[in-house]
Amino acid sequence: FQGQLRCVSWNAQAFFAHDGRRHRDKVNMVRKLAAFHDVILLSETHSSEGEVLAWKGIEGFKGFWSHGTCSRAGVGILVSEKLLSVFCARPSLLEVCPGRAAILQLRGPQGGLDIVSVYFPTGTAAELRLSGEIGDAASEPNLRQQRQVLRSKVQGALQPASKVLTVIAGDFNWVPRGEDRISKTSITDSGHRDAQEEDHWQSSVCQPSRLHELFQPRFTHDSASARSRLDRAYWNQHVSEQLDRHIRVASLEWRLGISLRRAVLFARSSPQRLPESSRPVS
Repeated sequence: FQGQLRCVSWNAQAFFAHDGRRHRDKVNMVRKLAAFHDVILLSETHSSEGEVLAWKGIEGFKGFWSHGTCSRAGVGILVSEKLLSVFCARPSLLEVCPGRAAILQLRGPQGGLDIVSVYFPTGTAAELRLSGEIGDAASEPNLRQQRQVLRSKVQGALQPASKVLTVIAGDFNWVPRGEDRISKTSITDSGHRDAQEEDHWQSSVCQPSRLHELFQPRFTHDSASARSRLDRAYWNQHVSEQLDRHIRVASLEWRLGISLRRAVLFARSSPQRLPESSRPVS
C-alpha cells in the first residue's frame, strides 16, 4: 500500500468500562482522535460481543474487535470509511490470539495493508495461568515466556514485506532500552532487565519481517513507581519511502484522569505542492 496513512495507538485501560461516566470520557477521547486520524488501534478494551453491539460507535468509522474478558485484555481497530473505500476486497480480521493480537487485512488495487493491534501480557503470572489466554503458554509460570509465545504467534501470522505494508502498534509491556523505564524514587533506569525480550522481538519478528520502530523517545506509561515507554509502533515501509514522504511520530498529551497511557500517533503523507502564487521568489 503506497497511500497516505494517519494512525494513532492508545491503551484505553478498559475502554468499555462498567462505570458509565468513565466509558463516556474514553469515547470522547477516541472521538477527538478520530478527527485527525484514519486508523485508531485500541488495546485493553475489556470488550465483549454484546458491548460492541450496544455501542453506537464513532461516526465515519468501522470497528473490528478481538475480545478478551470483561476485566482483562481485548484489542480493537477502528478504520475510517474513507480509508476502507480504497480497498475493494472485504476486510478480514485474523485473531492471532483473542484479546491479545489481531490483524486487519485490507486488499485493493493500491496494494495490501495489514494493521496489527497488540496487547502483550502483563500482571501476575498466576492470573494469566488461570485465564488461559495464551493457549500453550497458560501453563508457563514465567510472564516473560508468555510474551515470547505471543511474539512467535504474531510472527507466524505476518505476510512478507514484498506483499503488504504491515503496521504493528499497541502495548508491548517491555521496553527496548535501559533508559526507557525510570524509577520515580531513585531516578535510575531499569529497562535493561528487558534486554532479552527485546533481542527476541528483534530476531524473531522485526528482522524476518523487515519491521522497524517508528521511534519517539518519550514515556507513555505512568505508574506509582515508574514511567516507561511501553506503547510503540512498527512498520515494514522501505527506507526509500522517506525520500519523498513526510514521516511523523509523537506521543500525545497525558490524560491521566482517563488512562495512565499516552496515545502515540504515527503517519506518512506526501508533500503538499504550493500554488504558484504562494511560492517564494527563487
